[in-house]
Amino acid sequence: MGNTSASTTGAAVSTPPRPFIRVFPVPKNNRGHAFSNIDDILAHLQGEPTGHWLVGSNGMWHGGIHITDATTPWCALSGKAPQEVMEYPVPGKGEQAIRCMADGEVVAYRINRDYLTLPWESGDLFYSSSFVLVRHHIQPGQTVASSLTFYTLYMHLAPWSAYPEESTAYKVADGQHLKAYVDDTLQWTATTLKPGTRVNWNKSDPAAQMTARGRRYAHVSLVEGITDKMNLNAGDLLWVVCDNGNLLPDHNGPERPAWWSNLLPPAKETMQFDTVVCPTPYPIRSGDAIGHLGYYQAPKDGGYNGRYQVHIECFTTDDLPRFLSNSEYVERDKPAFGKYPAGIPLYMKNSVNAIYQSQLTTHQDGIFPLNGSQHTEDNQVTYWQAGASRGYLAESDLKLLSRYDLAERGFETVEASPRSFDHLDGKNQPAGLVRHIFQMLFNASSKDPRTSHAQVKHNYQRLLDKIDSGEPRYSAQEYRRAVQNPDYIDHLQHLCVKHPGDWYCTSDDPVWQAFFTTLLKKEAPEWYSYGIRFLNATRWMDQVPDMSRTPWHMHPLVFLDAISTSKKRGWAHSPFA
Repeated sequence: MGNTSASTTGAAVSTPPRPFIRVFPVPKNNRGHAFSNIDDILAHLQGEPTGHWLVGSNGMWHGGIHITDATTPWCALSGKAPQEVMEYPVPGKGEQAIRCMADGEVVAYRINRDYLTLPWESGDLFYSSSFVLVRHHIQPGQTVASSLTFYTLYMHLAPWSAYPEESTAYKVADGQHLKAYVDDTLQWTATTLKPGTRVNWNKSDPAAQMTARGRRYAHVSLVEGITDKMNLNAGDLLWVVCDNGNLLPDHNGPERPAWWSNLLPPAKETMQFDTVVCPTPYPIRSGDAIGHLGYYQAPKDGGYNGRYQVHIECFTTDDLPRFLSNSEYVERDKPAFGKYPAGIPLYMKNSVNAIYQSQLTTHQDGIFPLNGSQHTEDNQVTYWQAGASRGYLAESDLKLLSRYDLAERGFETVEASPRSFDHLDGKNQPAGLVRHIFQMLFNASSKDPRTSHAQVKHNYQRLLDKIDSGEPRYSAQEYRRAVQNPDYIDHLQHLCVKHPGDWYCTSDDPVWQAFFTTLLKKEAPEWYSYGIRFLNATRWMDQVPDMSRTPWHMHPLVFLDAISTSKKRGWAHSPFA
């Protein structure tokens, strides 16, 4: 991933750009098949009842997304809590793991030994404060002026106790041919273990592994005999390399988090439980297992709602607007997208395939990916087919964009200084972030050519007028639905917000003090007590170096997909709808 400590304000240092490949955090089914593109996974997650981007179902700030068993049960892993067993008589088997979304390095974690509990009126509620924080670095251009260091967070992961005791059964990974040595001097090769060869290895025994020649080696015993240079019997001991996925668990249980292996013996920095740990950063690769959805009981009046979930965030403390502007003009000579305004001519082909200008024009602004789009040449002019229409757009009418022209591609920034984390309390009109969102969606709906959506802009104007009036009462649910309008959700997902982090601020911070009021303590003491305790138990950010109280938050799926060098589909509506 490059040098994550590089300063973006120092001298320009020429470094060859490296590919940046994203992996979606969950697969589309229990067989591990990947979502084909960003649209597919976003459509899949539309079924999530909680954890929506920027403003949650409770009206509170939410700088990430939730993935739960409501949409992705194959990533749920059941533990042994009695209430969990009662609520989920068919346990989650953890058939698929949550995956690391990009190459990076583990810089902080907290692993719960078992689920934690907090008192509630209906009894103790279970939750997990387990998390892992991964640092990433991208530098698409030749100098650090084009770089960005950012983080992905995976929160509420299943605890240590949810995983069965680690088996000693392993097998040689596909494509691997491992030299097997007679003893720890590594001087005499007994045989070469072929893919699928089964061995036993007690990974927890420090004596069963060593570091030599810059590699890690495991002391394994054969499950079955081998006839080769030497006749080897079942049970014979050999030394083989084991540091790059060479040996894989040979069982049908859930896959353990890959990043745990660096915290087990004989590692110098071994795993610690139930505390925030900042280890010496070590690498993790895109697609590595992060963990599984953890069990979570969300309180409600008279009871709780149980689910399995992970909370995923993407944030940076760097100068995000600079990065989005592509100030180094990276790949302007290799455009990846075409951008056009409303009202430009639409060209057609006649019966002899000659291009002519039709009477039609584009109805709205739009962006489309050049890769995969049909184009044709006529009289030394290039014409591009955008969307599902038969029509073409002249390249001279387009603004050709680099993959890294992210601001031009629709990413927008806003700095929020909220009075409270509760953006929609039904009492105080939301003059900050929510108003900005309504203005953004008013602008988008005003350009929408669909007659079926002609009244939408008037509704947003009504809400803007209501906010500006300062009326003391409003429907928080109406405002929330307007924020999460599915017809314009792509605009919301491209909004990057500089906002206080709820994992950073203590209950004494003004943005929490505005929520944990004396009135709340008097009228809803259970909610007040639970909220304070939950906040204190889950906070971590101020204990990690280089964190900020007010980072930039980016949609974890949409942002990583936009900067990935893998193929993807565009996000804009068709201009001809």
